[in-house]
Amino acid sequence: MPPRVAGVIGFLLATVLVAGCSGKTGDEWFRQFGANQSVEGQITQVESPKADERRQALDALAARKDARSVPSVVRIFCIVAKSDKDIMVRDAAVRGLADMQGEGVIETLSHVATSDKNPYVRREAVLSLARRVPPEGAPAMIQALRSDSSPDVRVAAAENLCRFREKAAAEALAAVIEDTDVAVALRAWESLRYMTGQDLPRQAQPWTEFLASADDPFTRYGKPPPLPKAASQRPQFTRGPRELIRDMLKPDVREAELK
Repeated sequence: MPPRVAGVIGFLLATVLVAGCSGKTGDEWFRQFGANQSVEGQITQVESPKADERRQALDALAARKDARSVPSVVRIFCIVAKSDKDIMVRDAAVRGLADMQGEGVIETLSHVATSDKNPYVRREAVLSLARRVPPEGAPAMIQALRSDSSPDVRVAAAENLCRFREKAAAEALAAVIEDTDVAVALRAWESLRYMTGQDLPRQAQPWTEFLASADDPFTRYGKPPPLPKAASQRPQFTRGPRELIRDMLKPDVREAELK
């Protein structure tokens, strides 16, 4: 960990020890969290030169419900998510921030989702933004959907933008509904169906026209129409062998949408 970052974390640790939470003294704060596993030790471990120890400390802190609202702890997670050299350590910080409230959380997750060098970490940041209740960070997820170089990141964005009842999110999904990456296109189509309840084809124009003309495109939010059935899901027919074979081979009129 860079010396400057370690120094900041050390300062924040001192802040926790001296000020505690809600004006408590250090001793009172540690008693509140229990004597068996001190937060002091876990925060100190975040400065360890060993990546596994830093990751384990972050996971342990994130599991403590009371710690999630302590400003100094939240700040440490934000710093580590942006600056640690180890991919898994940054990932642990990003996952922890999904359940934290405080200054800098959304800014940090948005920054990581669009700027981290590793697609695995960017994807996790997108998922963390989506896991928040209510979900936040639509602009970063839209940017990831439009321009990320990793298909996995774009799929995660397309799959989770349905959590937003925002036209900007729906319009971004419509713009990639004919994407050359089939997984991105299908997730965008499914998200639009979930957001609007509309049974429109996997083509950009019908969705764009619907979103432009509807006063409130989300009146049927959360009520997607059933997806087309694949051949193995079609009902069986008993009118005779010829009809049975014909109906089994005949594609569903909407099945092409799944290809």
